Amino acid sequence: MPQAETVPARIFALFAARPRLLALVCGLLAACAFPPLMLWPLALLAMAGLIWLVQTSSGWREALLRGWLFGVAHFTLTNNWIATAFTYQAEMPAVLGWLAVPLLSLYLAIYPALAALVAWLMAGRRGAGQAGLALAGSWIVTEWLRGWVFTGFAWAPLGLGFLGPWSTPGLARLLPWLGSFGLSGLVVLIAAGLMVLVQRRQWIGAGALSVVLAAGMYAPAIQPEQDGSLRFTLVQPDIRQEEINDPLKFEEQFARIAQLSMRKEAGWRMVLWPESGVPDYLRDGYPQRYYSRMTAGGSGK
Repeated sequence: MPQAETVPARIFALFAARPRLLALVCGLLAACAFPPLMLWPLALLAMAGLIWLVQTSSGWREALLRGWLFGVAHFTLTNNWIATAFTYQAEMPAVLGWLAVPLLSLYLAIYPALAALVAWLMAGRRGAGQAGLALAGSWIVTEWLRGWVFTGFAWAPLGLGFLGPWSTPGLARLLPWLGSFGLSGLVVLIAAGLMVLVQRRQWIGAGALSVVLAAGMYAPAIQPEQDGSLRFTLVQPDIRQEEINDPLKFEEQFARIAQLSMRKEAGWRMVLWPESGVPDYLRDGYPQRYYSRMTAGGSGK
């Protein structure tokens, strides 16, 4: 009596038969690594899927198409904030935002498509390790191009999903040595490494790499203070768009930002506030005495 297929086996069979659908799904999963979801393991799964898609492409046209479909789904979800911004622009209909995002994504998807194409040309139908290495290198170059061609659209590099929780820097601690594009390439390499280890059933190696990665994501920051450095506090009160321009909320917004700005350690520091948190201080007609007391150009008396 034949053994029933497991659920993972059925899912794999479904996507193996429909690789272009898998490209769309992987693009969506990669976007889930970015704030506010910050589900970074999904990005590793997605990039492993993209490596497999490149590796199993029948030709360069198929690799190009799969990379493009990945990019369309990825940038459509990643850039959904653009559509939300249109909702609060009185000069433009909100529906334009939901049209602008997919149309923009059709263009931005060219860069993952080129990365997949170059990786296929370099690695062909070789193993996941070679394909992953080729994709990591081509991803770095195409992500740089995306931030430069036609004045660039550098928003949401792949490495953004690996900056860790708000209290820790995550893999951002490597940025002084790798840069943002290098960090994105490293993410692809990590996904390829895990993929190879799992394919070879080297569970100890895969587990060790996962532990090292998790430690890098959640380890606290160790930043020795340097001579001449200045501490700073960057305040982000997370004020909803519906409340930013509501005069009844101005006092509450100010109090929230002031609470977040409270001193925790002695010494000088720079405090950076968002302009949306104090809109009444920035508009004409507010009593001059408040400008005088609260702004840098005031007398402070």
